[in-house]
Amino acid sequence: MFRKLSILRFMTASMMSFLLNLHDSIAAPFCLELDGVAPQCDYVDVAACRRRAAKISGSCIANPEEISLPKDIGDYCVIDATLSYECMYPDRASCEDEAKRRNAVCMDNSVQEDAKQKKNHEETIGIYH
Repeated sequence: MFRKLSILRFMTASMMSFLLNLHDSIAAPFCLELDGVAPQCDYVDVAACRRRAAKISGSCIANPEEISLPKDIGDYCVIDATLSYECMYPDRASCEDEAKRRNAVCMDNSVQEDAKQKKNHEETIGIYH
C-alpha cells in the first residue's frame, strides 16, 4: 500500500512538473507594450490585453516572436487572435477602428522589428524577463 502511494505521488509530481514546463514553453500571442519597457507577452486573450493596456496607457500588440509581418506592405496591420493579419491600413486611426470592430490589435508594421531589437539589447546587457 505504501509503495503504491509513493508511486502515485511521484507520478503526480512528474505530471505537474511536465504541465508547468509545457505552460512556460508556450508563448502567448499578445503582448502589453509600455514605453521604455520590453513587451510583456502574457496574454492569450486579445480583449484582456486591450483592457489592461487601456488601464495603464499602454498598447496591446502581437507577440513579435510569434509573428512575422511583411515588409513594405502597409504601414499598419490588424492582427487577430489566430495571428492572421491584414497590412493595408494607411494610418493608426483606421487600423484601430478595424481592430476594435474585430476584437483584434493594430500594430505599426515597424514595431515588430523595434521590439525584437529592444529584447536582444536587454538580453545582451543582462536584463531578462
